Amino acid sequence: MPHFPGGYYVMQDYISKKQQKIELGKGIKGRAKVFFTVNAKGKVSDIKIAEKDNDDAAKGAVMVASGIPDRTPGNNGERLSRQNTCCR
Repeated sequence: MPHFPGGYYVMQDYISKKQQKIELGKGIKGRAKVFFTVNAKGKVSDIKIAEKDNDDAAKGAVMVASGIPDRTPGNNGERLSRQNTCCR
């Protein structure tokens, strides 16, 4: 499984702060869920909207996911891509 620099709780804090910044700065309200892949290089790719209250919430969730810093990719003897979920 991919590892976020600093661990799970640091990742949750990062996502929460980005969500708050987007909500306050851009006035976006609502919730959205996106799927994304952490590729074998540890980069977020293939972001897809899974659920959304509205288009602005979906755009905000994509902005949060696309800004996630590079992670240590999953490893099972070799580097692997893995799908993840992020909500806004």
